[in-house]
Amino acid sequence: MRFAEPYLSTTARWLDSVSTAVPLRIGARSDLKHITAEYLIRNIDAAFDQWRSAPWAKDYTSEEFCEWVLPYRTVSERLEDWRAAALNLPIPAQDSLRRLADM
Repeated sequence: MRFAEPYLSTTARWLDSVSTAVPLRIGARSDLKHITAEYLIRNIDAAFDQWRSAPWAKDYTSEEFCEWVLPYRTVSERLEDWRAAALNLPIPAQDSLRRLADM
């Protein structure tokens, strides 16, 4: 892993600078108490629909799907229907995402 050390160091410095520049969210709420079953069901259904129909899906194992496609959010960003928003991106943005996926 020595080849990754410079990148990890740079990333760590960047994260440190961002965390000091952006104040912590005060009053963060627990997902267990505030996310509805309807939201989660809709999100899970959309993830499976995308996995079945997307051209990149054939290259994803079920483990990769669970790690990279299924989650409704990554950490603590605001809850929103990002899947629907991503599907409604202008075609050039969709094409650039597809090119990245093909790399």
